[in-house]
Amino acid sequence: MTLQRKCVKICHLFTFKKNLLIHWNVLLLCTILKYSEMDIPKGNTKEEIKTREKIIKDFYAQWISQNPEKKIFNKSLNADIFVKFISINETYEKAARSYESTLAVLKLTEVLSKAKKISETPAKNNKNQKSFSKMLIMLAYENIKLTVGLQKSCNQYVQYCITSIK
Repeated sequence: MTLQRKCVKICHLFTFKKNLLIHWNVLLLCTILKYSEMDIPKGNTKEEIKTREKIIKDFYAQWISQNPEKKIFNKSLNADIFVKFISINETYEKAARSYESTLAVLKLTEVLSKAKKISETPAKNNKNQKSFSKMLIMLAYENIKLTVGLQKSCNQYVQYCITSIK
């Protein structure tokens, strides 16, 4: 079944409600289906990693266009988790290294909303974590690790990285 036919089928399930939220969720689902149909490389060659990096960057661009506030409410933290530049950079650099982590990124909305905190550590004193006071390790679907930083300047939770746990 083609991507277009899958999207049409999904749209019929929503009985044509004119709710913008549903419209955006359908578009996001179509984006995920596009990447699912596309043969995401499973190997570890330089080319395959570059292809997965592009998939992750494209996915974030689509996600941000559909979530202009760049945040999702997390039930466990009882707070919003924001997606910022550091989120995209850190995630594509780490998640593109494995096929499973690339698939985990495609579940971004669900991971941000449903992940549960399992531990907390002080942020490292390195270039990427210096703007955070602490780092939270969260778990979603028993195999997706979400790292969230508490940003010092604005006291916001910021998605730092998403990877798959093998």
